[in-house]
Amino acid sequence: MKLSETILFSLAVAFLIIGVHQTFTVGILQSYWIFMLSIALLLVFKFQRNKSVEKQPTTSAKPSVVQKKQPGKITKRIRK
Repeated sequence: MKLSETILFSLAVAFLIIGVHQTFTVGILQSYWIFMLSIALLLVFKFQRNKSVEKQPTTSAKPSVVQKKQPGKITKRIRK
């Protein structure tokens, strides 16, 4: 996570906490703008994170191998 992403996420969480506090003290109508600011910061964070993930090259060198059962092949289990 980049520094700018960390700052955006921290600000969004901080404004959410402040909004909850203000809701209990003065009411939802006076603290509505704080919640909207928090949601806007979360949206910018998500947009920036998706953009940085798209830029990163895939590091997976070999694809995952999935073993399939072959029809007609019988396997025996030996219990000890």
